[in-house]
Amino acid sequence: MASKALVGLAVRRMTRRWTGTIVILAGTLGAVAALFDLALWVSIGAAVAAVLGGARALRMELLVPVRIAAVENATGALNGAHGAGSAVHLGRRRWVTAAYVVDPDQQVKIRTSGNIIAGYVVYHDTSSNLAVIIAEQDWAWRASALARAVDRGETIRAMGWVRQGSDEGHLNTLSLAADGTTNDGKIILTGPLLPSGFGGGPAVEPGSGRVVGLIYATVRGEYEHLNQTYVVPLAWLPRDFR
Repeated sequence: MASKALVGLAVRRMTRRWTGTIVILAGTLGAVAALFDLALWVSIGAAVAAVLGGARALRMELLVPVRIAAVENATGALNGAHGAGSAVHLGRRRWVTAAYVVDPDQQVKIRTSGNIIAGYVVYHDTSSNLAVIIAEQDWAWRASALARAVDRGETIRAMGWVRQGSDEGHLNTLSLAADGTTNDGKIILTGPLLPSGFGGGPAVEPGSGRVVGLIYATVRGEYEHLNQTYVVPLAWLPRDFR
C-alpha cells in the first residue's frame, strides 16, 4: 500500500508539472528555431506554447473559480437529529453529510440560499461516518468530487454553515493545511478551529475546485496550528452515491 501511495504521489506531482514543462520546451524550441532561421519550427513552438499556456491559464483563472463557486452554492445548512451541520449536493438529488449529523431513514430539510429542500436519509454508515440524503427535488448547483489522496502541506478549504443567534446563518470558508492521514485513512487538517455547523460540510482542494471529503470532527489544540480537523474521503462512499 505504501508503494502504491508513493507512486500515486509521484504521478500527481509529475502531472502538475507536465504542462509547464511542455510550455518551457515549446518556448525553447521556438527560440532555437529562430536562432537558425527555421520559421516553420518557430511557428510550431510558439503555437504549442500559446495553446498549452492558454489552457493552463484558462483552467486556473476560469474553470477552478467556477468549480469553487459551484461548491459554495451546492453547500446547504442541515438541522439533523444531533444538531446543526452542513451537506453538499453531488448531483441527481444526492446530498452527502456526516453520519453523526442525521439518523437513518430520517426526514431532513436542507437550507440553501433562499431555498428549503426536503429529503430522506437513504444511506447511513457509522463506520465510514458518511450519510446520503435523497432530496424530493433537484438543486441547480452541484459539486464535483475528487477521489484522490491529499498531499501533506496542501491547502484545503473547509466550508460550512454557521449560525449566530437567531439568524438563518451564512456559509463560511476557512483555509487549513493537510497534515497526513489517520491510521484508518481519514485526512488530518490543521489550522483554525472550525465552529459548530461545519460538520458534514465539504473539504475542497483549491487547485482543482473539487471536493475531497466531508468534515467529520475538529479537536482543539494548545495552539492554533495544533488544532486538528478530520475529513472523511468521498472515495469511501459506495460508487452508486458518488
